[in-house]
Amino acid sequence: MIKSPKFLFNLVLMVVCTQFVFADAPDWEDTPGAYEFTASMVAVVHNEGDQLDDPADILAAFDASGNVRGIATSLYAPFG
Repeated sequence: MIKSPKFLFNLVLMVVCTQFVFADAPDWEDTPGAYEFTASMVAVVHNEGDQLDDPADILAAFDASGNVRGIATSLYAPFG
C-alpha cells in the first residue's frame, strides 16, 4: 500500500517536531570579557505576528564561525 505524499509529509513533520519537544537545553556558554567590544540589545521575537515570550526561551547570537557571541533569557514585557 502506497501512502500519500501528504501522509508522509505529516509523518516526517511529526518526527522532526518531536525532537524539539524532548530536546535538552543547549549548553551554550558566553564569555563577554573575551571580546574587544561589547554591546546591548533590546529585541522582540515575533512569529507571524505572535510575540514569543515563553520563560524557557533562549535568544543567542553566533558569529560566522558558529561561536556563541551572546545569550539572553526571556523577560516578559507587558506592553507592545
